[in-house]
Amino acid sequence: MRLALHSVSYAGVWPGQERLTLEAIIPRAAALGFTGVMLVAKRPHLSLLDYPAHQPEKREALRALLAEHDLSVQSLAGYNDFTVGPERPDVPFWEHQIVYIAELAALARDLDCPAIRVFTGYERDGLSYDAGWTSVAAGLREATRLAADFGVVLTVQNHHDIAVDYESMYQLLCEVDHPNCRAAFDAWSPAVQGLHGEELAAAVRRMAPFTAYTTVADYVALLERMDAVCVLPALIEDKLAAAPKKARKVMFCDPFILHAVRAWLEPDANPFETQILPAATDPIWASQ
Repeated sequence: MRLALHSVSYAGVWPGQERLTLEAIIPRAAALGFTGVMLVAKRPHLSLLDYPAHQPEKREALRALLAEHDLSVQSLAGYNDFTVGPERPDVPFWEHQIVYIAELAALARDLDCPAIRVFTGYERDGLSYDAGWTSVAAGLREATRLAADFGVVLTVQNHHDIAVDYESMYQLLCEVDHPNCRAAFDAWSPAVQGLHGEELAAAVRRMAPFTAYTTVADYVALLERMDAVCVLPALIEDKLAAAPKKARKVMFCDPFILHAVRAWLEPDANPFETQILPAATDPIWASQ
């Protein structure tokens, strides 16, 4: 297993997020101890508009910068949608998605990158789920065939509407049936759908034969930097020192955030009566 820094961390797409150029991200990733990067394959990072095939010197300069910092490109992060444009059948939107991925495959080859993360598609008004599924499966087959010509694997991430649940994703990849079409399976997505504990573990095991890439994020550290939470390490009692191998305790800095998060995790028709008032008299909850 290899760890790679996803450049979306510095894309400036969320409020308050730092935005760095591609040239600045590479030394930053090396300084953080990563040996690889995953590059957003659009502006503000690795856009085909800025690194076109007819200007190979730009791609060579990027390779040189990566080599200077002992980094490899582990994956490109593609941004596609195989169900886009059914309301305008005269415009070949579906083909545009495939051409985009094929051009990314050529770019990946030039950067010695083995994989491209891709998506499925969104549900749309006027497009049945079956029609969307058919469009996604056909798009993945076509795009995978072209990517394979460059020795590149497509990893399908379970974020968009079509095949977002793990069983549907499994069936989709079985239907595409190509060794170069794998999964970029994120446990975050089924967790949001309500799977926890053994159910979540079962989802991971089910997808394991297809999984080639996954994305993780330290959201607690982000919340800590935003002063939303305070993270307290466990103590070695006889030494009064931090115990780094023991679970840490997360304390919310604002009770409003605590109750909002709890209401989201444990939905209730009347959270004030059933959660907030009892918590105010409970010494454990009150301390958090």
